[in-house]
Amino acid sequence: MENDVKSALENYHINEDLYGLSIEELKVRIKVFNNEILRFEKELLKKNSDLSAADQLFSSKK
Repeated sequence: MENDVKSALENYHINEDLYGLSIEELKVRIKVFNNEILRFEKELLKKNSDLSAADQLFSSKK
């Protein structure tokens, strides 16, 4: 499975033709990219929280 994940990430090109991929390859890619989306969303929440904390800190000094 780990090799499948590496392959899915290394060999992916935006807007590539998916016709030649097997059902299993498509499932692996979906899983990999869903996990990556979750990772991005988690980081976005963290950054928004950090920004909010900074805004509160600096706006209280006015």
